[in-house]
Amino acid sequence: MDSKYLKIVLFVIFVLNTGCDSTGKKDERNMENKINDPSELLLMDQIHWKKLHEIQYWFIENGVAEYYNTRNTDHLVEYVKSNGYSFSVTPAVDRDHMHKGIKHHTWARLVIQSKHIESQMWCFDQIQKNNCIYEYWVIQEWSKGRKYMFKNCEFIISKALSVEDKREIIHRSNRFFSRFVVNSEFTIYFPKRERDIRHLSINEFKEFFDKDDILSLALQ
Repeated sequence: MDSKYLKIVLFVIFVLNTGCDSTGKKDERNMENKINDPSELLLMDQIHWKKLHEIQYWFIENGVAEYYNTRNTDHLVEYVKSNGYSFSVTPAVDRDHMHKGIKHHTWARLVIQSKHIESQMWCFDQIQKNNCIYEYWVIQEWSKGRKYMFKNCEFIISKALSVEDKREIIHRSNRFFSRFVVNSEFTIYFPKRERDIRHLSINEFKEFFDKDDILSLALQ
């Protein structure tokens, strides 16, 4: 078997073999402490999760437009800090950078945290069509330093008249979708570039992906 496809097969088996230890047996440790519903968090974690979520939606709907109007991320940094939160990574919008000698483009990224809740958000694609801008976003959230393991994902499509305008969220789901039909003439597809698939962190958030999608993404 070709080494590339062997790696794909092993990856898919590893991802789909949820809850197993190194021997292939089910590991029941802390299984009862895995939660995906924010309402099951401790009260303080619920408060911080809600506030972080509000900041993420502000970033999509208003923050990115403000960047394109000023070409400066200072206001993004100030907004997050004024709400009492910190960054794991400096906010980035419309930025090119080199990685292993290859030029990459980041449409937008925001990584913020409270004491026990962390989140990251990527804009994976920005498409111009019919005099509008469409973007595919992914929000991922998780707990740290708690006895329970909380994870949450949202997959979002936004729309604006231009990059400088406020975004409208036109679709969101807690399940990954590889395509979103805008109308009979236009469909948005998740960009299946190797770097984008890696940033989806499928192994950490596999419960938000259908098995067919995991296989499809692994084959890219």
